[in-house]
Amino acid sequence: MKKFKKTLTLFLALTICASFCTLNGNAVWYNFQAPTTTVFFDPDETGAYAEVHITDWATETNTTDLYAQTYADVHDYEEIYGSFLISVTVETFLAVELSDGSSLSRSIQDSSLVSTNNEISAYLDGTWYLNQDDHYSIAFFEAEHDIYIVRYTRWDVEEWRPIIPTTDHDEVFIGHTS
Repeated sequence: MKKFKKTLTLFLALTICASFCTLNGNAVWYNFQAPTTTVFFDPDETGAYAEVHITDWATETNTTDLYAQTYADVHDYEEIYGSFLISVTVETFLAVELSDGSSLSRSIQDSSLVSTNNEISAYLDGTWYLNQDDHYSIAFFEAEHDIYIVRYTRWDVEEWRPIIPTTDHDEVFIGHTS
């Protein structure tokens, strides 16, 4: 029984590890190149991109021009997957550490069915992260940009139903350390 428990524990640990690596294996890391780093998710097929910008690190004043944005043209995905019950979601996550060691993070997302909007964008403004009471400059930031495309499997010949959703997920990380 003891041997069985050890074997089962090892099997579960390997399964969890393999699942994590499979889910996070497509993420790509890009070092921030000032003043703006723009990464296209798949330039051959879509105009979708992740972008981070900063020139003012709030060292002199309590202002910054930092922003992070994820953008997609929904019709690009319509051309790839077809127009039947597809939704596209863009999400931006930005974590900022200030020079006093405090950190803040925030995420925002926007989504659309193919038939609703042409363009979707998730945009985070860096001024939200600055401490309004005391002045601390930005020491570190990291942005995660995600695009989720949900499409549905045809249930029968006559109509499409959202019975078996399939999600494609593209992910980009952009970051800077001082």
